[in-house]
Amino acid sequence: MVCWNCEKPGHMKSECRAPRKDKEGRTANVAMEDTADALLLSVRSSLDDWIVDSGASFHSCSNRDIMESYTA
Repeated sequence: MVCWNCEKPGHMKSECRAPRKDKEGRTANVAMEDTADALLLSVRSSLDDWIVDSGASFHSCSNRDIMESYTA
């Protein structure tokens, strides 16, 4: 175990007696994006059961004929 503050072994930063390292010059870049998720589902057939996961990156269907439109 090595201290992240003084870099000496035997203790952690929270227990370090040395003065805190100066944080000047340290930077962090943060990328933020505002997005709105939407889910639209319309099924007219009772022949197949559908399970929809709104957190999935894509959905698939084995029967292309039941789709009105699709993008390959």
